Amino acid sequence: MAAKQKVGKPAKRQQTSTGTHTPVSTVNDSVSDNVSDNRAITSDDAAEAASDKVNKLRDEIQNLRCTVNTLQQQVGFLLTFVGASDCNPTTIGTGDVIPSVGDGDTSSAATLSRLEDDVARKRQRPTQFQQSQLCQAVTAAVCVDIHSSELKAKNVIITGLAEAQHCTDGNLASTLFSAEFGEHPTIVHSQRLGKPRSTTGQKPRPLLVSFDSSHTAERFVTNAKVLRNSTNAAVRDHVYINKDLTKAQAQAAYELRC
Repeated sequence: MAAKQKVGKPAKRQQTSTGTHTPVSTVNDSVSDNVSDNRAITSDDAAEAASDKVNKLRDEIQNLRCTVNTLQQQVGFLLTFVGASDCNPTTIGTGDVIPSVGDGDTSSAATLSRLEDDVARKRQRPTQFQQSQLCQAVTAAVCVDIHSSELKAKNVIITGLAEAQHCTDGNLASTLFSAEFGEHPTIVHSQRLGKPRSTTGQKPRPLLVSFDSSHTAERFVTNAKVLRNSTNAAVRDHVYINKDLTKAQAQAAYELRC
């Protein structure tokens, strides 16, 4: 009996050991599969994030191009308005090819870097464009307006003064100043503004009157309110004397009235 027990114990240990043993190769394969799955998930997430960033950068580039083109059109209109011209026009086409992942770059990181640089450059273009082109346009506009204002300083515009076929506009203006202001100013030039009326009974055209000095013109404009007390009903109700304004001055006066 004692001998049988000694022989049976090693056999039992071998059976127990054989039933609980797990091969090392199986464990390694399982770990490798988990690592591969994690790497695949991480790679997919990175690719999706990179694709989203590329799409956002492409949209921003497109918006910046539209902004630059809009600014160019506005400045071009301003330059045309003041009689200047843009000697170095630049246009950014909205249909230009925007690089994307896979357009020749094997690395999405390189494409992202190039897109980010492109966006950074285009963000600076509107500011540089405004500083150069708008500065030139404003300077030209100011110079033109100052020169025009100096020329118009000796002028007045008379509205509502009836036209006469057998009397010159200069004589009509002289009669008005003599009767209403008691003065006989020196009129250098007079001219009706606008096309001649084809039929009678229409509203008279404005009359431009130029004096020999700006002080004379300023004096009549300042005292124009005396016309509201005229004994002549046609003058009292319809005739007005105003400054001869430039386009910029007229626009500013309109804005102030509104």
